[in-house]
Amino acid sequence: MSAAALIAAVGGLSFVLASWVLGPRLILLSRRTHGRPEFSIGLGLLLMAGVGYPLTAVAELGTGLAHSTRMTLLVLSMVAGAVGQCSVTLFTRQVFRPDARWAGALMLFLLLAFPVAFALQAGSPGFETLLNGRSGPWSASQYLSTLNIGWAGTESFLYWRRLKKRQRLGLADPIVTNRIGLWALAILSSTTISVTTTLLHLVDFGLSTGQEQVVKAIVIGPLGAVSSVGLWLAFLPPFQYTDWVKRRAGARGA
Repeated sequence: MSAAALIAAVGGLSFVLASWVLGPRLILLSRRTHGRPEFSIGLGLLLMAGVGYPLTAVAELGTGLAHSTRMTLLVLSMVAGAVGQCSVTLFTRQVFRPDARWAGALMLFLLLAFPVAFALQAGSPGFETLLNGRSGPWSASQYLSTLNIGWAGTESFLYWRRLKKRQRLGLADPIVTNRIGLWALAILSSTTISVTTTLLHLVDFGLSTGQEQVVKAIVIGPLGAVSSVGLWLAFLPPFQYTDWVKRRAGARGA
């Protein structure tokens, strides 16, 4: 494995591991609190990163596996990724824009677009082309994913900025503010990764395959790690960290 591939793998694996742990925990939390946002984001993380990414990697790299096995894994990864993305859409709508009509329209568009892209791919040119580097209608899902998590990241960042202003006036809890900021950091890091891979797919920068892999590694490796740390601290912070956040907020308010 090249150095570039190793860097990308470490960053990507850290995000997958975080999703394996945090996804089920948030789903279980939603059963106790009956909270739809917790369920939506827990399911989104688990399916999109915890299931979809590993299945895609095995399907694409597992050349020693039977062809039917690779195809099955690839289709399962597509289903998991699409459902996970839709769950993130629901979370963004529920938490940040529950009453905005435009957000409802955007949510409906995304919830319909992912299965439509899947259905079109199944019909023509078929899933077989995905293993050969030709994605067909399913390539639209990459652009939809970038739009989806970009929306989630933007809404998170804007909400965090509002909370920061309220916190200065003593009207917002510092822990909640910090967690929203960490979620914004995690999802915006993922957005940057998605934007980079989408641009490399859309635009011919004159790079060789090896050079593209280096660019992806530079982006995916560090930002994948940043996203993982942001998720851990947002949803499963150690006591020492939350205590530091409280003390820091108290010192600033003094």
